Amino acid sequence: MSKGFIAGVATALVVVAVGGAGAYAVVQHQSQQKALQTKQAKTRSMSAKLASAQVKQSSAKTQTSQTVASSASMASSASSSSRQSSNDIFDNLPQKTQLALIITAAWNDGNPYMNTHYGVYMGTANKIVIYDYGEGAGGWPDHVARFVDNHDGSFTVAWPHTTTDNASANSDNTTWQDHSTITKADMLARFYATDAEKATVTAVEEELDLSTINKAFDLLPA
Repeated sequence: MSKGFIAGVATALVVVAVGGAGAYAVVQHQSQQKALQTKQAKTRSMSAKLASAQVKQSSAKTQTSQTVASSASMASSASSSSRQSSNDIFDNLPQKTQLALIITAAWNDGNPYMNTHYGVYMGTANKIVIYDYGEGAGGWPDHVARFVDNHDGSFTVAWPHTTTDNASANSDNTTWQDHSTITKADMLARFYATDAEKATVTAVEEELDLSTINKAFDLLPA
C-alpha cells in the first residue's frame, strides 16, 4: 500500500469527520434555536394571559366599584325619600287640606264640629284666624282661634280672652291668649294617618268658607 493512498484515505476521513461534526453542530444549533423560540412563545403567551387576567380583574374591580357606588346612590336616594320631612309632606298638601288639618287638631281635641262653616281669614301676614260661625251657640270668642305660623313646622294656637261676657266682648276688652303649639308632624301622625282620619279631614274641607281668606279678622285683630 503506498503512502499516497494512506494519506488520501486519512484526508478523506478528516473531511468526513469535520463534515459530520459541522452537520451535528448545525443541527444542534437549530434545535437550540427552536427550543428558545418555543420558550419565548410560551413566555409571550403567559404574558398575554397575565395581561388579560389583569385587565379582567381591573374591569371587574371597576364594575364592582361602579355597582357599589350605584347601590350606595340608590340607597341614599331611597333613604332620602324615606326621610322626607313631615313639614314637606304637609306643605305639599292642598291648601284646603292643610286648613282642615289645623282645624281638626285645634277644635274639640280632634273631633271638629260638623254641619257648620269655618270662615278663614289670612289677611295678616303669618297668621290664620278661623271662625266657626255656623253653630250659633255662644258668643264669637267661643268659636274663633288664631294660628301663628312659626316657620319651623309649628303653629302657636291662641284663643280670645275677654274680661267681660262673650256678648259684650270686643277688641277693647279682649286679647289673644296663647293656648298651645301644634306641629305639622303631629297633625299628620294624629289626624291624617288612617283612612278614617283622612275622611274626617275631607269632611272638614267641605265646611270651609274661603270667601274671606284675603281679609283680616275685624272682631279681634290678629
